[in-house]
Amino acid sequence: MAHGNHNIEITNQQFEFTSKQKMFTYIMIVLGIVLLAVGYIMGSNDHPASAHKAQTEQVVKEAGGEPAANAEGHGDLNTKRLWANLLLGAYFTFLLGCGGLFFIAVKNVANAGWHVGFMRIPEAMATYLPLGALFVVLIGGVWGVSISHYYHWSTPGITDPSSPIYDKILAGKKGFLNVIFYCGGLPLFFAVWWYIQRKLRTWGISEDQDDPGLSALGDNTNTKWYDKSVAASAFWIFFFGFTFSITAWLVIMSIDAHWFSTIFSIYNFAVLWVSTLASIHLLLIYLKTQGYYKHVNDEHKHDLGKFMFAFTVFWTYIWISQYLLIWYANFSEEVVYYNARWTSHYMPYFIANLVLNFVTPFLILMTRNNKRNPNTVILAGAAILLGKWNDLYLMIMPGVTGDYGSIFGFMEFGSIFLFFGLFLFVFFRSLTKANLTPVHHPYIKESVLHDVGV
Repeated sequence: MAHGNHNIEITNQQFEFTSKQKMFTYIMIVLGIVLLAVGYIMGSNDHPASAHKAQTEQVVKEAGGEPAANAEGHGDLNTKRLWANLLLGAYFTFLLGCGGLFFIAVKNVANAGWHVGFMRIPEAMATYLPLGALFVVLIGGVWGVSISHYYHWSTPGITDPSSPIYDKILAGKKGFLNVIFYCGGLPLFFAVWWYIQRKLRTWGISEDQDDPGLSALGDNTNTKWYDKSVAASAFWIFFFGFTFSITAWLVIMSIDAHWFSTIFSIYNFAVLWVSTLASIHLLLIYLKTQGYYKHVNDEHKHDLGKFMFAFTVFWTYIWISQYLLIWYANFSEEVVYYNARWTSHYMPYFIANLVLNFVTPFLILMTRNNKRNPNTVILAGAAILLGKWNDLYLMIMPGVTGDYGSIFGFMEFGSIFLFFGLFLFVFFRSLTKANLTPVHHPYIKESVLHDVGV
């Protein structure tokens, strides 16, 4: 199975963002906005079933939880549901941007070469990072913190001992859970991420521009730009480990501010990483159908498939670890989180989480041939992305709207279309800004001649 031709040459192929592709992304964005508006208008006239509301309130009261979302009228709940969907879409696509950058950085630090032939895909995904970060700060910070749509801890007076709504638990966390840290600390973290992303992107393009006439694989011995990328990647991975944990705690875990999990950040990273691997593979399959990346072969697909399979198991391990420890200990302040998701109308979503995120991709990607088959990979990738969206839905909705958020409708579809439309537009536009294949990368020959050996 070894590739015998070591004189392969590849051209400086450019991606064309066609009018058809642009129209597709525009339609997704507009359709998303329309569905969100329709869903909000229709939801304003709906009343959540009293049984739903009573059941959720009972669960919260029994565990000493936060009844913020359940003590309001249906109009307020509908508004919260809208903003919760916006936060969900913004955070999910933000994770894909982070994942693209992490993919490039970790491969640089590992001195990996097999991915170089299609590295522009995760690079282009990473260019969504600044826009995704902006949405998270604006939707979560401005609307979530300032107006308390998501975060009970930001309610005025909640940490004041003289206030009638004083909460002793939240008062103990006010050094971390506060408006200044959310609206000031997160943008600072994201600015550093964006700076590193821009540097890695710039150095990668500069590498190709050193000698535009060079095309023979392996002829470039100038590693100046690559060495800079490795050093910057090493710093960023270390910095990212700490700051992403804080981001996950602030943006998602603090929605249920009385509850906490010591592995919540690694759980969010598992969502990020598996979603990123599935997205890279699906986008690569699409671009190959458009005539690009002809040098990417079954060996590359096999490795991507193995990563998808392996980290699907990793996500399941983290999910089980968090769930079993809380279930076994059975402390009221911990089980309230799962009670609100299991003993309620979120149960179908809870079951679907395991089916979509573990059972389906695990069974599909077990065999070698399925990892190389585009059709089976598309099926597994679609299940993973839908499953990770469902996973984040379960993290956000119950804490924001109670059982009212279990109503799946126009808003939920609108959020998906809007943010994935924006993500794809930025992705395709970014692909046009550089050669699709970094022909002067030190490991481009290793990538093109990649063989898993089985």
